[in-house]
Amino acid sequence: MLDHYWFGLMKLQPLDATTFGDNSMNDRFVNNCTHAYRDEVRNFYAAYSDSLKAFDPADMNETDALSYQVLKYDTDMQLEKAKYDSWMIPFTQMGDAGNTLS
Repeated sequence: MLDHYWFGLMKLQPLDATTFGDNSMNDRFVNNCTHAYRDEVRNFYAAYSDSLKAFDPADMNETDALSYQVLKYDTDMQLEKAKYDSWMIPFTQMGDAGNTLS
């Protein structure tokens, strides 16, 4: 499951794949400002969140239980983030809050 999750995540974020040394997605560039992309991301995390319900971390070894907890945390946080219109926050190349040195 984790391998499929990672591959799916890299398909959604091909620039991250390149950063992590996976050049198989260098021919892709997603438009993350579209409604369709945001729906795809939300559906991706919702599907993994639903899949996790079939597992009980109490029945897992320590390593698998930790992987479960990390994946659950990630899916929960991303689904919570999807509730807000953070994509509407304006940005500029120069001068937005992330680029000032005050």
